[in-house]
Amino acid sequence: MAKLKFIFKKRYLIIIIPFLIILFLHLLLLILPYSDLDNFLNRQYSLEIIDRNGNLIYITALDNGDRREFVSIDNLPKNVIDIFLKCEDKRFFYHPGIDIFALIRSFYMNFTSNSTISGASTITMQLSRIISPHKSGYQGKITEVVNALRLESKLSKKRILELWLNSLPYGFRAVGIKSASKTFFCKNISLLTESQVVSLAIIPRNPNEYNPLTSQKKAIGKVKSVLKSINIVENESKIENEISQAVTISYENRNPHFIEYIKNEITDDEYKTGSPIYTSLNLDLTYYIQNILKQNLENLKDFRITNGSVIVYNNQNGEILVYIGSKDFDDIENSGEIDGIHVKNQPGSTIKAFLYADAIEKGFLPSSILPDIPMDFGSSEIYVPLNFNRRFNGPVRLRVALASSLNIPSIYLVTRIGVQNFVETLKKLDFESLNGQEANIGSGIAVGNAEVSLFELTRAFAIFQRSGYKLKTSWHLLKNKTLYNTDKVFSDYTSFIISDILSDNKSRITGLGSNSILNTNFNAMFKTGTSNQFNDIWCLGATPEYTVGVWMGNFSGETVIGKTGSGIPASIAVKTLETLIENTGNKDFKRPDNIKKELICPLSGELITPLCSGGVYEYFNKNEIINSCSFHQKRAGEVYVEYPIEYSKWARDSGKIDILPGLSSNEDNLEIVKPKNNAVYYFDPSIPAENQAVRLEVLYTKPNEEIKLFVNGKYKESLKYPYEWFFPLNIGEWEIEVRSNYQNDKINIKVH
Repeated sequence: MAKLKFIFKKRYLIIIIPFLIILFLHLLLLILPYSDLDNFLNRQYSLEIIDRNGNLIYITALDNGDRREFVSIDNLPKNVIDIFLKCEDKRFFYHPGIDIFALIRSFYMNFTSNSTISGASTITMQLSRIISPHKSGYQGKITEVVNALRLESKLSKKRILELWLNSLPYGFRAVGIKSASKTFFCKNISLLTESQVVSLAIIPRNPNEYNPLTSQKKAIGKVKSVLKSINIVENESKIENEISQAVTISYENRNPHFIEYIKNEITDDEYKTGSPIYTSLNLDLTYYIQNILKQNLENLKDFRITNGSVIVYNNQNGEILVYIGSKDFDDIENSGEIDGIHVKNQPGSTIKAFLYADAIEKGFLPSSILPDIPMDFGSSEIYVPLNFNRRFNGPVRLRVALASSLNIPSIYLVTRIGVQNFVETLKKLDFESLNGQEANIGSGIAVGNAEVSLFELTRAFAIFQRSGYKLKTSWHLLKNKTLYNTDKVFSDYTSFIISDILSDNKSRITGLGSNSILNTNFNAMFKTGTSNQFNDIWCLGATPEYTVGVWMGNFSGETVIGKTGSGIPASIAVKTLETLIENTGNKDFKRPDNIKKELICPLSGELITPLCSGGVYEYFNKNEIINSCSFHQKRAGEVYVEYPIEYSKWARDSGKIDILPGLSSNEDNLEIVKPKNNAVYYFDPSIPAENQAVRLEVLYTKPNEEIKLFVNGKYKESLKYPYEWFFPLNIGEWEIEVRSNYQNDKINIKVH
C-alpha cells in the first residue's frame, strides 16, 4: 500500500512540476518588460478622413510615406481570416506561439534537402519579427521564439492576429491588409474574392515576386498553387481574371488645405487607434462653392484677381462646413498651395460690424447722429477720409452709417470710443492676429487697416447670430449639438441691432444703391469690405444658422485693377447661404424680449413730431428715453431744419441753407466750431509726425472779412473764408483763439 502511494505521488510530481515550470515561465514572461512591444502598440496608423456625409476626403500617410490603415478583426469577413490562417498558421489557436509539429517538419525537410525550403514561423513569431527585427541564423530564430512566447503571455490570440494582419509588409508603400486591399485591388476588404484574398495572404512572403501589379504571371501561378493546397476549388480562368484586375488606388487628397489645417490638431490617441476621423466638412457643398469661385475668378483675371478663399460655419455649434483655401491647390502659378483662410490681410470695412457693436455697447443708439462731413483725424494731407462714393451726407443715423458702410462716421466713432478700447474688444473676439500690431494701430482701424485672417473675421461675425456669445469652431462632426458655453461679448440687444442693420436693404441705399446684390429674399446680414490699397475684397454673410466668409484677391499682394468689386465675393456669399437654407428654410433673427419699436425722425434720429416730414421705425431697449426731434423747427409759420452748428459749413456747401437759422448777415457772430473746447487728441503712431494735424473750423457771419488766429496768446496768421486752418498735432496743452474786429472765441485742447 505504501508502495502504491509512493508511485502515485511520483506520478503526481511528474505532472505537476512541468506544469509549475510552465506557469512560472508564463508569469515571468508576463511580468518582464517588453519595450519593443510598448513602442509598437503606440505607433501611429494612417487615418481615413471622412466628411459629414460619409465621403472619403483623404487617407493620411505615415512620416515615411507608407500607408498603414487599421481594421478591427471584428470588422473582417470570416472567410478572409480563415484564408489567412490556412495559408500561414492553421494551428494558430492551438499552439503557445511556436508550432512544435511545424518545427519538426521544417527541420526534417530542410535537413534532407540540405537547403532551406520550409519555414516554421507561426503568426506570433512573424509578429515578433515585425516588432523586434533580428538578424538571420539560429541566434535570431531563438530570439524570435522567445519573443513569440512573450507575446503569447501578454496578449490574447485575437489581439495577436489583429496586430499581425494590420502590420504585414506588402511593399508599394502599403502596410497591413486594409491598405494592401486598396493598393493592389482598389477595393475594400469586404469586396475581395477568395483568389484576391489569397493573393494578399502570400504577397508578404515576397512582395517583388508575388505582387499582381508588376509580377502578374508569377502572382497568378502562386495563387493557383496556394488555393489548391488549402483545398479551395476555383476555375483557373476565373482566378486569372480576378488577379489580373489588380490596379492600385490613387490616394487623392480631395481638400488639401483642410487636411493640412486639421492634421496638427488630430491627437496622438486618434493616430494610435487608427479609427476613421469624421469631420464636419460638407465635401459636396465645398466643391459646389469652389466651382462658383473658379467661374468668378476666370471672369476677373484681367483685373489681377487670381485667387479666393471661402469658409462656412454652423452658428449653433461652430462646425466648419465649407473650407476652401484657394481657387486650386495645384495652381502653382498663382500660389494655390497657400491657404488664404489663415493669411493675414486688411479686412477693410468688414471690421465696421464690430466697431458699431462696440459703440452700441458703450451707449450709442442705432438712431444716434454721426457726422458724415469733411473731417480730419490726425492729418491735413495724409488722412482726410472719404466715403467710397466720395460724397458727404451730413448728419446720418448710426444705422445708415453702418448699413451704407460710410467711412467718416466710422472713424469718428472709433475716436469717440477710443482706438485702444476697440482693439481690446477685437481681442475679446479672438482676433489673435492683432497681437504685435498694437503700436501701429491708429484710427484707421475703423476702416480695417490692421491685418486679420478670414478665419478670425468669419468666426467673429457669427457672434451676432449667437446672442453675443463667441463661436468656438470645430472641424469634428458634432451632429446636432448646440454649444453656447463661451464668453458673451455683446448683449442680446446689440447682437440683434447689428443683425437688423446689416440686413436692412433700405438703410444701405445711401452707400450701396437700391439694386445691391445683398438684397436677398431670405433673412441674412452682410458686410462687405475692400482694403485701402484695393489688394483684398471681402464679404461676410450670416443667416440665423450659418455664417460665410469670402476673400478674393491675390497672394502676391498686387493691387486689384479697376473698381473694388466687393459685389463679387458678395455674390458668392449670397449663393452659399441660398444653397444652405434650401434644407433649413428661411428663419427670422432672434429678437430679444426687452425691446420696443419707436417712430423716429430719419434726419435727427429722435422721436417724430408733427413738424417732421416723415418717420421710420427703430428698435430701442424698453427703458431707453428718446427725446423729441430737435432738427425740425417752426418760425413765422414756416418749418425749417436747424442743423447743429458743426454741420453749418456742410449745409451751406451742399445748398441746404445759406447761413444758420436765426442769424443775420448784419450780425457779427464768431464761433470755433471744431475742435470742441477741452477736446483731447492722441498722437497716432501709425502716421508720420509731420503729417498729423487738427482741423480748425470757424463759423463767421461776415465772409468778406478776415479774422486773426492766436495760439497760446501768440499771433499765428490771418484767416480768410472759409476760415479753416490745420493745427500741428504736438503734444501739450494749447489755447486757440480767433478774433474779429468786435468778437473773439477761444478753446483749449490737449494732445497726448
